[in-house]
Amino acid sequence: MRVPSSLPVAALAVLQQRTFLDANVHYAQSDTVVLKSDGSTPDVKLIDFGQNYEGHPVFEVVSAYGDTSALEVSYAESSTAFDSYMSDGPIILAAAMDPYRLKRFNISKPDVIENRLIQGGFRYQKFNLSSAGELRIRNIGTRPTVDTTPIKDLPGHFECSDENISRIWTTGARTAQLTEIPKNVIPDYWIVSQQGSLVDSVSPQNYAKGSALISYNVSVQVQPNTGAFTFGVLMDTLNNGLFIHVDVLGGTVTAAPSDGGESLATATFEPLQPTGSIPAAVSVRGSGITVTVDNKDVASFSHSRFTFGSFGLGAPFAHSAVFKDLKVIDLASGQTVYDNALTNRTFLDDFLMGSNPLSTIVDGSRRDRIAYNGDLDISIGVNFASTYATEFVDGSLDLLGSYRLEIGPFIPTAKIQQPPLPAPLAINQTGLIGYSFNLICAMAQAHFFTGNQSIADKWAPAIVSMLDWADSKIENGLFTLNDSAYVGDWNYYDPPQTGASAKFNTLYAYSLQQSRPLLQAAGINTTVYDARLDSLRKAINDRLWNSTLGAYVLSSEIADGFAQDAQAFAILAGVPQSNGISPSSILQMMDEKLLLDAGPLAFSNETAAYGFSSKISPYASSYHLRAALQVGDGDRAKRLLESMWSSMADPSNANYTNCMWETVNPDGTPGLGQGTSLCHGWGAGPTSELNKYVLGVTPTAPGFEEWQVKPVTLDLASATGRQPTPRGSIKVSWIFDNDLLRMEIDGPEGGKIYLPQPLRIALENSTFDVNGKIIGADEFPTNVSAALSGKRGPVANVFGASTSKRVVVHVVTMRIKAKPSKAGPPCAPTRNALPAHRCTTAPAAPAASVAPSLKNGASKKAAGSSKRPAKPVAKPVKPARRAPKQRANLPPKASPRKAAPGSNGRHWVVLFLTR
Repeated sequence: MRVPSSLPVAALAVLQQRTFLDANVHYAQSDTVVLKSDGSTPDVKLIDFGQNYEGHPVFEVVSAYGDTSALEVSYAESSTAFDSYMSDGPIILAAAMDPYRLKRFNISKPDVIENRLIQGGFRYQKFNLSSAGELRIRNIGTRPTVDTTPIKDLPGHFECSDENISRIWTTGARTAQLTEIPKNVIPDYWIVSQQGSLVDSVSPQNYAKGSALISYNVSVQVQPNTGAFTFGVLMDTLNNGLFIHVDVLGGTVTAAPSDGGESLATATFEPLQPTGSIPAAVSVRGSGITVTVDNKDVASFSHSRFTFGSFGLGAPFAHSAVFKDLKVIDLASGQTVYDNALTNRTFLDDFLMGSNPLSTIVDGSRRDRIAYNGDLDISIGVNFASTYATEFVDGSLDLLGSYRLEIGPFIPTAKIQQPPLPAPLAINQTGLIGYSFNLICAMAQAHFFTGNQSIADKWAPAIVSMLDWADSKIENGLFTLNDSAYVGDWNYYDPPQTGASAKFNTLYAYSLQQSRPLLQAAGINTTVYDARLDSLRKAINDRLWNSTLGAYVLSSEIADGFAQDAQAFAILAGVPQSNGISPSSILQMMDEKLLLDAGPLAFSNETAAYGFSSKISPYASSYHLRAALQVGDGDRAKRLLESMWSSMADPSNANYTNCMWETVNPDGTPGLGQGTSLCHGWGAGPTSELNKYVLGVTPTAPGFEEWQVKPVTLDLASATGRQPTPRGSIKVSWIFDNDLLRMEIDGPEGGKIYLPQPLRIALENSTFDVNGKIIGADEFPTNVSAALSGKRGPVANVFGASTSKRVVVHVVTMRIKAKPSKAGPPCAPTRNALPAHRCTTAPAAPAASVAPSLKNGASKKAAGSSKRPAKPVAKPVKPARRAPKQRANLPPKASPRKAAPGSNGRHWVVLFLTR
């Protein structure tokens, strides 16, 4: 029936006119939303949060009339996911969020409703009322579990004259926020009490120690509150396996793969009407499965899809059940595998269903919410450049670094509910071997950036073990693996790279190179590793370089195609440079053969014949960008930024989340369809690289005891930002104004300042004045040290501790109108201001026009005007008033001026140094 427009008071449940606004909730919609359905046509309302959020969704029911029992609320990163009933779920990989992206509510009265479990990243929320009634709701939002500091207020910052590139940095920083999960924020997956464990619409999670089980019997007491419950059997560590759904009220059994594929078996039995708990069991004997309910066999079938794995319990969508007294017996040995009453929450840890003990970085906010060591070399750099929340770096290394084999390699993943292992695992098999090398690079980066000696001391033995294991796999000079289980990679949908893979060899070389400072800090003699690196660089070039392709081939087995990331790692590891090959030629080749409008392909077209997909990877492209910037190829770096990342950071993109994506199709759409993670940390690489190379700030000794500013300008007009460090933030701004450079650096002692490259005025047409001393371009970099005169003050680091002395460096460009006198160039400005002035060595002539300084720029009037006579040289010049503050903290803009006749267009660049 239709809801009448005039509602009887008695029939309407009304909330008093007060609101339940919570300062800890982000509200996307505070106005009242009305949902009204006649029972045949659902009323649907879509709420857009504008960008991705996560947390515990909240909404307030103001009034309810009629039948409001069928309200469904769903969540999605992209609105196109709502084309599927289940949206972009379910996601069963871990217990770090609600597996279902659809929730069903039976509303009967005004209330404030908050989800118990976390919804991972979502931009959109859909309300669907299909029963004959009316609901009025308001204050629709989410209670975040991650940091929500406005991006502009983060410790790190970057902004430039190109709006698209500025947005790319911001989008990467937002991605970091959503993938840094604070400790102890994950709620218990089940609700445990003395009466048993309530399981409400959640998928089975595997018993963590049962992954090798083959034949076993699982028995449990179950009270099916709504009729159905689920056994999970033969499950791997990511819960891929066989889900057996039992509906006792409907009398059905359905066995299906956990990924939602086609059912493998179905059966029916006499429905039950239980008033309490009933016994249920499933017996696994190789390929044979038998299901028992209330002591009767109700289904028996065979399958070949899954052959071994663990067990778990759950409840299908919109169902709940209470479990008690779980017992598992190994049928081969008769031994008890597991026995627990399920009445004390401590058992949750056995299934990784409890809270998270460490602050960690996960791969994606929605999928997978698991820690991957292959992502960390990217994610740690983004953290250091933006959030600077080092507890997530430490927690991630503690967790992932502990999951390693006694023989050397690391386990590629860990769930964030897992604690660190006390000792290496006595097994001899792992996967995603490249991730072990990535983790070494992440450890090395964390040590070099922070200068934390404990990182070197703790992880050097593990790094040595891994590098020595890798050396044991050298054949004919190259790291070679033929076991396909080892050599899968981030592109899990592509074939494994068996043989001598260019990717794994160049990444191995990169890890040898990057880990050197860490190993030395730990007191390890690196001579043997230096020699291995030299030999590996030569062998890679001798055996994998294809001069016709102009690239390092995919592997010893596939010699007519190549991988994008292999070329990037080769450049980063110095392989072509040490063999007389220009890295720029490789970057040019990659432009020509890989670059599309939506970004570069991860594999060359020739590899399609071997089963490799035509996908674009923000992950591989992050290393591609790093390589281009490291060798100073700003043109190609800018093209990468524009093609690969600009679209993802563009609010007009149909799939925009203000986060970086996992994978991209050649047409620019999400690369894995609805399953694509649209908030994936491994795609946020530019946020780190822009700080390191465009702002130009990098450490040159551990912990920024020594550092440099060496910008690559990308043909930008300006850039400004701050890089947090253990010794306090280093602030940099540079601008080209009428082609003249002005730059300011504010940081601790121990830095070196390089001129940005490329400059817009040739060096031969420039002269540099550094604190009154005229120097040539070949005398750069200039040091930032205590030798500078002037007042110094302590600098506080981000934790508030005074750690070092701060030095401010101003780079100011002056355009000289008059031809310099034979007696020498114009004199330097005064130390405390840069007013218009005369050289005492110059004859009385019209004063030079000087661009205003960064601090105390002279006014136009003081600079000298043709309408007024010049003041005597000997008379001191009063300091000018402070220049007005400019947008984005950039230096004030100088007036355009023309060079005077006879000046030959020379430009005097003054580096004005103060402390």
